[in-house]
Amino acid sequence: MLPDFKLPLYKTAHAIPENLPASGHAGLWYDKYCSQWTKDKNGSKLNFEKLDWIKTVTGQNAGMPELITEMKERLVRLAESRCGKVFFFNTGGRFVTGLGREHPVENGFTWHFLLGAPFLPGPSVKGVVRAWAETWLQEEQSVIDRIFGPEKKNTRRVGSVVFFDALPAAPVKLEAEVMTPHYMEYYKGQEPPADWHSPNPIPFLTVAAGQTFVFAIAPRRPENENDHADMERVAGWLENTLLNAGAGAKTASGYGRFIRDKRKEAVIRDEREKAARREEVQKRAAALAAMSPVRREMEEDGYSTDENKFMQQMTGKWLKQMESPDIVIETRQEIARLLADWYQKYRADQWKKPNKKNQDKINRINKVLQL
Repeated sequence: MLPDFKLPLYKTAHAIPENLPASGHAGLWYDKYCSQWTKDKNGSKLNFEKLDWIKTVTGQNAGMPELITEMKERLVRLAESRCGKVFFFNTGGRFVTGLGREHPVENGFTWHFLLGAPFLPGPSVKGVVRAWAETWLQEEQSVIDRIFGPEKKNTRRVGSVVFFDALPAAPVKLEAEVMTPHYMEYYKGQEPPADWHSPNPIPFLTVAAGQTFVFAIAPRRPENENDHADMERVAGWLENTLLNAGAGAKTASGYGRFIRDKRKEAVIRDEREKAARREEVQKRAAALAAMSPVRREMEEDGYSTDENKFMQQMTGKWLKQMESPDIVIETRQEIARLLADWYQKYRADQWKKPNKKNQDKINRINKVLQL
């Protein structure tokens, strides 16, 4: 038996904050800190006010905004790069995740290690969708096994669809909830249920209604048409699962329902398209800056963007400059090389077997190249 003695704390331990700092990691605070232990009247036993501790993370939205935004964008880009689909769902009511994890309040909570916010791991998303498909859909077992992977040990393999972690789209509002079982002794198998048993309030942490999460799926092999078809099928299953069955803990009691938010999906698509256009403009500007003055001017005339426009500019402008005695020979030969390259890329058949109309242009280009 351990001796009954106490160790002193460092002085700095007495300056610990009572509430979660504004920039703190809510998950680390909630899981690892738990400083609100008090002694009973006799001083021989430690008590812990569970509901009070839960409320230390419900006063402000949980999660680090910059990291959440970055992770959300990375998830969208990853899914897009794998030819996948991205969905935005709002919690239709309270959502609970990770109740079975160990914690001093006796009901755990699943936190993202980096974001300091709740999330739903990819395997959990896959599990609830599979359960929905097996319970409510008339799909053959071979289809279920192909999409999700067989569960038998001797035939286990990956499925045709990848399920990513469901991440919060923004810092998440949390709320305290209390369940009140009345027949604890009966549940323990010790006594029959009776009216004289006292209720036993058990607090736990939940995600509030109206919080947005990003779900994503992708074909296992982006180049495989069958995997694409399976992903499209799963997209419908995912929406039905989250709306009707829910995800997380206590779904039988109505927790964990999600409602798809197509408006937010349209907004993110619009933002992605605008970002892609901006990136393209920046790339083009950088490419133009690295070009010679002649090539830059040709680009303005449609060199790599408008074949018909550049053909007109070649006839009316560039062939004349190529042959002008007022332009130095190095510039004239650069023009000739660029015109020859353009022909071989955009009019390869005419360069190899020119008609009468193009023969003159090609002869003039070759003549300058041979100077």
